[in-house]
Amino acid sequence: MLLNVINLYQDFHIPIAPPHHKHTRKGWVNTVCPFHRGSVGGYHLGYNLEKGYFFCFGCGWHPVNLTIQNLIRADERQVKKILLNYAVAGQLLESSLKEEPYERPDKLKWPEGYGKMVAVHRNYLLKRKFNPEQLEREWNLGGTRYWGFYSARIVAPISFHNEIVSWQTRDITDRQKAKYLPCPKEQELLHHKQLLYGFDQARWKTVVVVEGITGVWRLGPGAIATFGVEYTPSQLLLLQSFDQVMIFYDGDEPGQDAAEKMAMELTGIGREVEIWQPFSYDSGDMPQEKADEIMKEVRK
Repeated sequence: MLLNVINLYQDFHIPIAPPHHKHTRKGWVNTVCPFHRGSVGGYHLGYNLEKGYFFCFGCGWHPVNLTIQNLIRADERQVKKILLNYAVAGQLLESSLKEEPYERPDKLKWPEGYGKMVAVHRNYLLKRKFNPEQLEREWNLGGTRYWGFYSARIVAPISFHNEIVSWQTRDITDRQKAKYLPCPKEQELLHHKQLLYGFDQARWKTVVVVEGITGVWRLGPGAIATFGVEYTPSQLLLLQSFDQVMIFYDGDEPGQDAAEKMAMELTGIGREVEIWQPFSYDSGDMPQEKADEIMKEVRK
């Protein structure tokens, strides 16, 4: 998590090392380390402005939340609020998406042919050993007909604070080039990559993170998806709402690399994180009995 650490230090009267101090390096902001006894006046503790972590020249790496807690002498609850107040995730999201300016619609626009699921959609779900009625009830799934750009797809609404703001689709023929197609940005009220699928339904302190919407369907409420492994700073900010995060990305190299990166960033701000060892199947293809067993523990 990247912080506007200079503003934070100034607001809490934490001394900042001069630019030409012997321990200061380009891209770092240094102060006195609260963990290192020999650092009085030495400005040994540096904060990396690019990667968002603390490292002391005398005693090594320290977690972000614990470091801030010791620097400002605040309790854990206060630190959580402070981290959110000084996060720069919104600025990072704007630059990382590199969007051209455009007007968002006043009302969410659904894909052509959208309506309730019919037999072909339910048969696809049954073929994949899902319960169509349960998914309709829990996730408000719909479907498209056999015409238009989004033909023959299941439509999954995406909600945020109980308002439907976007959607994503899944091909039911397994013959289309793109299995998943998202809502175009000019048709959605909030960009789906700023959100987590299943966020509103995750009411526990522990959450399971998967790549795609079918993994959420399989695991049920308490699981959330990042719409692929390339998660955004805004999604990482939403994950801070949970005390414990179980990462269940696919077993391929991109999935595991992303899982390691997410674990490092969340651990740095004090979240408990566990990366599940990849199974021989993706989360959406997991046996339902196994998924139910996993989520029973998560929802305790």
